[in-house]
Amino acid sequence: MLDKLESLVKEAQKAADAISNHKDLVRAVSHIDCDGVCSAAIIVRALSKKRKTFHFSFAKYLNDAMINGLAEEAKQGRWKLLVFTDLGSGAASGLAPILEYAKIIIADHHMPAKKDGSEQFYTHPNLIHVNPLLFELKEDISGSGMTYILARALDPANIVSGDIAIIGAIGDAQTGSIGDKWQVLGLNQEILKDAERVGSLKVTKGIRLWGRFSRPVHKALEMSIDPYIPGITGNESAAVQFLTELRIPVKNNGNWRSLSELTKEEQQRLVSAIIIERLRHNDPNPTQIFGDVYELPHQTGEFRDAQEFATIANACGKSLQGYLAVGACLGDEEKIGRVRETVAGYKKQIGSMVSWVYKNKDNPEIVRLTEKAAFVFGDDKISEDLISTVSSIVHRSGFLGRKVLIGFGKAPDNGMKISARTDDDSDIDMNQLMRDCVKEVSGNGGGHLRAAGGQIPSDKVERFVELVTGYLAKLKNPEIKA
Repeated sequence: MLDKLESLVKEAQKAADAISNHKDLVRAVSHIDCDGVCSAAIIVRALSKKRKTFHFSFAKYLNDAMINGLAEEAKQGRWKLLVFTDLGSGAASGLAPILEYAKIIIADHHMPAKKDGSEQFYTHPNLIHVNPLLFELKEDISGSGMTYILARALDPANIVSGDIAIIGAIGDAQTGSIGDKWQVLGLNQEILKDAERVGSLKVTKGIRLWGRFSRPVHKALEMSIDPYIPGITGNESAAVQFLTELRIPVKNNGNWRSLSELTKEEQQRLVSAIIIERLRHNDPNPTQIFGDVYELPHQTGEFRDAQEFATIANACGKSLQGYLAVGACLGDEEKIGRVRETVAGYKKQIGSMVSWVYKNKDNPEIVRLTEKAAFVFGDDKISEDLISTVSSIVHRSGFLGRKVLIGFGKAPDNGMKISARTDDDSDIDMNQLMRDCVKEVSGNGGGHLRAAGGQIPSDKVERFVELVTGYLAKLKNPEIKA
């Protein structure tokens, strides 16, 4: 383990040296989700500290059009060093057009691409690839965690970004960076120690609900999309009634009470009631509402809770306003003031979409259940930018059973975005499933062991469903462990 970690750190130092020695413009690109936004904040801070000039942008995914565009920029000499954060690994074998003219650094945790017809990972003299999976390390660190390791190699003073890396890990929980008690695992634990050492993060125990410090408790219940509380999420009056039945006052001396203001006894009552409610709806993980809570002492309001901050970052990224969250991560007061409206709209959209799936769970045109999978056809009801978040929440909610979940959201240019999920204790490799099935319908995709995504033509959806069904049927033991 130690020698593998040392090899990873050496690769990060190689990347850091390449950045330090580069005198011209650095081109940087990051993914649009919470993990990508946090990665962006870390690399932007690191490049700024080194007084590097850089051009930064976000990307939903790397397709041929974007790669060819970047290659043309490099060919024209506009830049000679490109840094990908929280994306790039899965597309590494397709980056040759860029690598012909420039050096590329990838700081990522997604499954790296293999050489064509080979079990070896793709390599190139101009590619520096900082990814734990290349060094046989477990996938228990986020993309922002890998970017943090790169930033620390660039300058030890970047230890101040440890809290941002933890926010990214929390936002990327579906990939295994977060344990069943909501504590960070593996390499993320070392980053957590760094953040605690400099006082930018504090760990306590509590209920994982949105608005812990900033929302009235009934609003926290109403806005809770992860964990999803059937019948209460998205329903303010039901949330108030729920608390009334539990004898938990929503006001104290005329002022709304927040979750952080509840007594221990009230919190215990609330936890028990939520668990019972989730059990009633067959949630596979009904007790996953209590665990480690990460506080950011230097922040206020909704930004004080790292889980809320992760939701904020994800909301901004998925709303194509990731730059606002980057500013919030770096303490820009003007950006912090602008994210609230974006977040409110995002959470309303997500809550509405999850509720729409729940209400249509018995409609075969919306939800198609097979022996091993649940296919959710969001089409134009769930956008490509939000299908991954909705799929994760619906899968974790358990109301479609303990099956592989495949969600579809309409994308521009007659395309369909796919998000695939399975349980952490599943025997199914979602990255491999996605790669094998999308290539049969002229699409592209990949991702993690338990969470993956892709894009296919809209007219290939039914064929893709057939391929996934056949793929699962051929597996020796495809069922999810109880």
